[in-house]
Amino acid sequence: MQSKLLLIDTVHHEMLIFYNSKYEILTEQRQHDKNINKLIQELLHGEKPAAIAVNIGAGSWTGTRVGVTAAKAYALAMNLPLYQYKSPDSERFVKETLHLPEDLEGYLDQIQLQLTTCRDCTPYYNAEFHVK
Repeated sequence: MQSKLLLIDTVHHEMLIFYNSKYEILTEQRQHDKNINKLIQELLHGEKPAAIAVNIGAGSWTGTRVGVTAAKAYALAMNLPLYQYKSPDSERFVKETLHLPEDLEGYLDQIQLQLTTCRDCTPYYNAEFHVK
């Protein structure tokens, strides 16, 4: 996974925040909105990421809104590009569970592949120009 990418994944029951080869997972359900900023700040340690990526689903509608809102706010405040990605396992995810996969490293590798092989790699939101 790209080391200076801040990854925000709030569509699962667990919330995943990944940055600089470190991650935090919050396992308390329905607590994403109360803890997202604290977890991001703990991982950043005052550093500025190169970009932000946020999971846009499939998954929890409210969780998705929490993650996208936080990602847009950080992108705007830090003048960073914001990229979107979809849960690599979205079909299984919708049919079976709302939990993060057990193979977290494989999941992060799938996300990295999705972000690096996209044909249209323009940011989902570019804070500098305030456009989608």
